Amino acid sequence: MSFKTQFYLESEVVLAIISKKGHLAKLFLGVIDALRYSEPKRVGRPYLYTTQVIVKLFLVMVYYRLSSVRSLERFVCLNPELAQSCGLNYHVPSYRTLTRRFKRLDEPVLVLVKRILVKLVSKRIIRLAILATDGSLLKAKGKEQPKKRPDIIPADKEAKWGYSLTRGWVWGYKLHLISTVKPCIVPLSWLITTANFQESPEFIGLAKTAVELAKSKLKKIKAFLGDSAYEGKEIYQWSKKEQKIAFICPIKDGKVKHPRAKERKMRLKLFKTKRIKRLFKRRADIERLFSQLKELFLIDPLPVIGLRKVSTYVNLTCLAYLAAVYYNYSNGRGLRQIKSIVA
Repeated sequence: MSFKTQFYLESEVVLAIISKKGHLAKLFLGVIDALRYSEPKRVGRPYLYTTQVIVKLFLVMVYYRLSSVRSLERFVCLNPELAQSCGLNYHVPSYRTLTRRFKRLDEPVLVLVKRILVKLVSKRIIRLAILATDGSLLKAKGKEQPKKRPDIIPADKEAKWGYSLTRGWVWGYKLHLISTVKPCIVPLSWLITTANFQESPEFIGLAKTAVELAKSKLKKIKAFLGDSAYEGKEIYQWSKKEQKIAFICPIKDGKVKHPRAKERKMRLKLFKTKRIKRLFKRRADIERLFSQLKELFLIDPLPVIGLRKVSTYVNLTCLAYLAAVYYNYSNGRGLRQIKSIVA
């Protein structure tokens, strides 16, 4: 029996399946459908499958850590319950349709992300007073390019080498992220670059997104927490002078004369106080978030190739995480009990 004939089931069987929905099916119905994404006007023939259906299909790929679009097509065909929850009746989109629609998912996914974040802030599930920022390397899919052999073609030609103190050299990409801290740690804004990019130049763009979210809900960000890679005049000028937000990070206490020596000395003295040291310990919360994203959704190494596809897939991963947090809250579950949704 072919995959697509799985959907030609008797009505009683379908009803029996739907009545015993698992967590993921309920998440789609209770969270993603409740967001009510409306299709933007477009020229040409209307979509056979709505954008919301396609988003849910790729969320299945993320939650079940499927390695390719072809495996997603097969998996959905073999699981009628999930197909019904995604909004499908008798047919599953083909591999070519899924691949084509994947290229246009960034905008709708980010719209859904913003709507969930608004709900999380409105219900006081997350707090925006203290935010943490950092970057984390993600290994590219497939064979890497040896440093001393540029003639060898890697599996992902767009990836680059990046260095981490904990991991050494990694061939791949970097996830730049701003997150909340305890009691509920979630991603707020993020960006994907190749692994050779530094964290500090990307911070202000990400921080503006977090500031806009806070202002829209009449909230105030009091401080950003970052490591020593973010210590610089531009970030300090933007956060402290323009936004009136403290940026707390370690200051290198060098003996070399510096044009901002007086300012650095004052910030170093402040950083050594007990209150700031205690506050700075919460920066480690973002490391826990990176670890959970990588372990739950297997994004290190990545399952897709190319900067644009990697960016879209990470957007879907963060949407999956946020949707799971909101689902757990709505059902009285532990906020970080995400693995049980698919396990």
